[in-house]
Amino acid sequence: MRKFKIDKNLSTRIASLSMAGMIFVTTIGLTGCSKKEENNNESTSIQIMVEDTNNKIATLLPETNEEIMDTVTLMLLLNLLAPKDENEKISADTISKFKSNIDADDMINEFNSFLDIVEQKAILEGELEKISSVLPDELSTDRLILSNLEMIVENIIKYSDDNNKDGVIKEFNKIYKLFVQEKQIELNSITFEIRDLTYSSRAVANMYAETAAYYARNYITEKEYKKIDDRTNDQNSKAYLKSILEILDNQMEEVSEVDVISLFDDKYNQVNQLLRGKVNLSQDSIKSLVNYINLKYLESDKVAIKDMNQIVGEYEDEKINDVMNSIEAINTYNLKNQNNFIPFSVFLVDEYLKTETGKTDKVALDFVQFNTVMFLNKNNINSKEAKIYFENIYKYFTKQDFSHLQNNQEENIIWQEISDGTNFVNYQVIIYTLNKLTKDEIINNYIEVTEENLSQSIQYIQNTIMDECKKVDINEYVKSK
Repeated sequence: MRKFKIDKNLSTRIASLSMAGMIFVTTIGLTGCSKKEENNNESTSIQIMVEDTNNKIATLLPETNEEIMDTVTLMLLLNLLAPKDENEKISADTISKFKSNIDADDMINEFNSFLDIVEQKAILEGELEKISSVLPDELSTDRLILSNLEMIVENIIKYSDDNNKDGVIKEFNKIYKLFVQEKQIELNSITFEIRDLTYSSRAVANMYAETAAYYARNYITEKEYKKIDDRTNDQNSKAYLKSILEILDNQMEEVSEVDVISLFDDKYNQVNQLLRGKVNLSQDSIKSLVNYINLKYLESDKVAIKDMNQIVGEYEDEKINDVMNSIEAINTYNLKNQNNFIPFSVFLVDEYLKTETGKTDKVALDFVQFNTVMFLNKNNINSKEAKIYFENIYKYFTKQDFSHLQNNQEENIIWQEISDGTNFVNYQVIIYTLNKLTKDEIINNYIEVTEENLSQSIQYIQNTIMDECKKVDINEYVKSK
């Protein structure tokens, strides 16, 4: 049961949610066929509606994760993107143009997170974001009802701030009548009830009711507060939404957003050319390193499962060892050839770099490489400059947020947003660096901590490829020197 407490870690929790991709149709070809032209015009209209809604959400809450915005757009428009036919059956034909596959649990969780953000902002800042403002004309009924609910909640916030008990109770009674008594009310010359809303808008309405109850809590009875809390937490609308998403998922043929087989083949060839004459790695080792560092992209809904399986193949312990040896070989080359440096971030495929996690991973890879190399460059590791580099290394293996100057711009990274594929590489780089130092109790402890972190990343790779949880024995992989 969701309570009205302030979640101080909300922004971090939201930012680390699994990614939900979007495919926007950017080009609609026109032909001389009138029927096809009619279909194309309809597709263009839907595309514009989706993009317009998405932009409005971004303007309303710019701090929200981009992937969550995409999911919220689809959820708010679900009634239009998954319409029922004359036999009351829904179709995935339209929504499949904007999303390659559907994970019902992920989408519901991300929609809930968005509603949490709106609710928490109202509680923390006393500012109610108006979801009605992002809805298109095609959802005019929802827009009108939600705008009236927003007005009621705004009045309650205002009256609460003014200690106007009568005003709060008068407005709260409208909320109570709508949600607990499930009756219709008349407001601004319109009569409506909650069941007039689509399922997605009902979820929004419940969030508004919770916000109203929070601000009215000092002026209403404990029983009334509990009734609202119980009713809004018993949300049949979300069960219906999940059911609809599951039906749509069963209808959709899973197809990758781009030709990922060619995408990865091109990256293998690019890396092979980059390493030629510098580091002697087998083609299989190069493939595994590229695959693991891009694994978050491969497991996203931008990539069909069959394509991911074809790219990564079977999980083998030997592949992990080969990649770890490859990372060490590249590290050794880089220390001796800093004018011809090989950055691990070049192993990231272009499509992954277009995503928020891909961008974060690039900064994280560059951050660890830069600081480890600069640290080892110093003959005296106790020097002031060396300590700065080591403090950055320490931040990473103790899982702290950090900043990195890249292209003359300071990039602030939340550690939880870094993928485990990138962590796998970075922890191995850090272990390599720590093993260059004279061992003492402190250094040995740092190595032990980083090795445990590395084991968690190996566990992620194993579980993702095998699709099962098999406990990793880190001693099989890590050989401290």
